[in-house]
Amino acid sequence: MKKLSLILIVLAMFACKKDEPITEHSFFVDIKEKWSANDEPTYVGQMKTVTFIFKDNGKEIDYEKTTTNIRTDQKLYFKDGTSLKEEFSSIDPIMTFENVPDGNYVIWVFFKYSDFFSFQSSTKITVSESTHLKQHVKIFRCYENFGYQTW
Repeated sequence: MKKLSLILIVLAMFACKKDEPITEHSFFVDIKEKWSANDEPTYVGQMKTVTFIFKDNGKEIDYEKTTTNIRTDQKLYFKDGTSLKEEFSSIDPIMTFENVPDGNYVIWVFFKYSDFFSFQSSTKITVSESTHLKQHVKIFRCYENFGYQTW
């Protein structure tokens, strides 16, 4: 009888334990291209993109320096001269980033069109319970100038 009482007490203790809040979530990034304003977007081919996820520290991004260097050093540069290494990255045009800690982030996408031309774009996101499994889609407008494009 004592063993049964002990087992019931232990079960009651665990049954009453409050669940810890989930502080990591997942989201999707899809990279597409279109070749004229009237075209339907299509997914970018495999191995043509790299998507970087950076923790957003609230500093002003140096877009020129980041655009010039990100492919070689995987860093986000800021106007104050500091830089930040990526938290996550992927080379697929359809990506799922899983178990990302809640917080604010910068998504930066590099799309290599050819050996000589590339497109880049970035956006800021919040990862939280309310944005869990959110899809972020970037459509590169390949009929416009090469280089940086707004998201």
